[in-house]
Amino acid sequence: DSLALDLLEPLRPIAERHVALLLQTRYFRANDFHETRQGACRLLAPLTHELAQWMPTYAQNVAAHAETVAHIVATNSPGDIALRTPLSRDNTKRQQSIGRRSANRKSATAPLISPTCRTCGVELSERSRQLCSACWPVTRQRLATERAATANKALAAQRAAGQDPTNTPAAAAKRSQSLSKRKHEESSWRPNAEDTSWTKDRYQAEVLPALAGVPLSALMRATGLSVSACSRIRSGQLIPHHRHWRPLLEIASEREHAE
Repeated sequence: DSLALDLLEPLRPIAERHVALLLQTRYFRANDFHETRQGACRLLAPLTHELAQWMPTYAQNVAAHAETVAHIVATNSPGDIALRTPLSRDNTKRQQSIGRRSANRKSATAPLISPTCRTCGVELSERSRQLCSACWPVTRQRLATERAATANKALAAQRAAGQDPTNTPAAAAKRSQSLSKRKHEESSWRPNAEDTSWTKDRYQAEVLPALAGVPLSALMRATGLSVSACSRIRSGQLIPHHRHWRPLLEIASEREHAE
């Protein structure tokens, strides 16, 4: 047993790298494990199936070391023992290289680890994502609520200290400029026939539900409004000016088709 474990030592950095990769990309759930009555922890499918895919990689990396030890023992044996390479197939590869037949031989490659949602653990189709389509809206809403609460708390503390950042001359000038620009855009807007057919009920029935999955950055580009205003629009707390309704529906539809 001791010799076998020593032979596995070259695999330690490979296995550790594999574990680190798993921790970065996979969300582990309680049903991935089972604790026996004796207190031993067992892995369960499908996690065991994913780990089993790495066996060819481990075997390939340990093969040469195992054969080297076997050859040392065979060389020092009084008997005539052939130095075979059934694991690494080095003897066969050398013979093939003489005949130039090994150019297309492919070595075992490590399988890709499928990323999973960090909230529910479901397998993700895109490696760049960390949350599934079901968990992302819920998590985004929670994060937005937490950020708003943190910002409100910080603003309240500043106001209590007599340092209200919203009442500085610069802030007042910025609000005045923004308000003037918005009023000018509203007064110069001329609705077409399609725009005049829109009602507030239609906006709340068709546009508002479609905005749930649209990022605030996209709403800001479509309307030119602030992130705070777009956040309230998406949550239904603010109904934007009539001129924004159709562009908002268009950008929501484009995102839905893209997904």
